Amino acid sequence: MNYNEFKTILKKSSTRILIIGIFILLIGLPIICANFFDSNKASYWILGGIFTAIGLLMTIKPLKDISSINTDTHPLLSAILKGNKEFVIWIYQKEIISKVEGANVGKSNNVVIWTKTNKQIEIVLSNKTSPLELIKYLSSMFPNASVGYSKETENEIKQKLK
Repeated sequence: MNYNEFKTILKKSSTRILIIGIFILLIGLPIICANFFDSNKASYWILGGIFTAIGLLMTIKPLKDISSINTDTHPLLSAILKGNKEFVIWIYQKEIISKVEGANVGKSNNVVIWTKTNKQIEIVLSNKTSPLELIKYLSSMFPNASVGYSKETENEIKQKLK
């Protein structure tokens, strides 16, 4: 993996979150509009407002991220380009298993990155992208970062960030 491949993975991750945000926003707006036809139901305003607010939040952040990725000003990209090997302090794989009525129906792997500024960046991966390959690339760019998840590592990182 190289810088441009990493940049593409980062952009695809933000795009996935953006699409989900737009979808949630598109659910919330019609619910709010339903209030105009039945003004006696305040619950339409509340439910629609919740969906719309979540959708907007999930849309704005990825748009900012995509913009910063395109201009190489995203914090991770900037740290790589500047050679700031201390920026990332912890990298680990997060496995998400989806279940329906107790049966496993899907599995996805994300990579979680903690920075020295106490920011968590979660990269949502497609099934085609190897989380181990991404972790290997990131650990080569940030050799002082702890790699892998354990309760001990989590406690150490919390102590460092205090």
